[in-house]
Amino acid sequence: MADKAEGVGAPSANGELVFEAPWEGRVLSIAVCLSDSDQLAWESFRARLIREIGEDPQSPYYVQFLNALQEALVGEGLLSEEEIEQRAKLLAEAPHDHA
Repeated sequence: MADKAEGVGAPSANGELVFEAPWEGRVLSIAVCLSDSDQLAWESFRARLIREIGEDPQSPYYVQFLNALQEALVGEGLLSEEEIEQRAKLLAEAPHDHA
C-alpha cells in the first residue's frame, strides 16, 4: 500500500503514512484494495487526484483524495453518484462512537 500512497503524494512522516482521522486511512485502503483487485485503474485514479489537487491546492489532501476516488468510482461504473450520496447519508446518520 505504501508504494501506491507514495505515488500519489500521501502525507507521511519518517517514512510512515500520516492520517489525521480514521476515515483517511480507510479511504486510502479502499482505493488500494480496488486497484489491487483490478476494479480501479490506479493511473486513471492518480490522474484524477492530480487534477483535483491542481483545482484546489489548499484543500486538505484526503478531501481531495476522496473526491478523486468518488469521481473514479462513478467514471469506472462501480457506483453511481446516487449510490455514493446514499452511502454518505447512511454514514453521516450512524453513531459516531466507533473508530
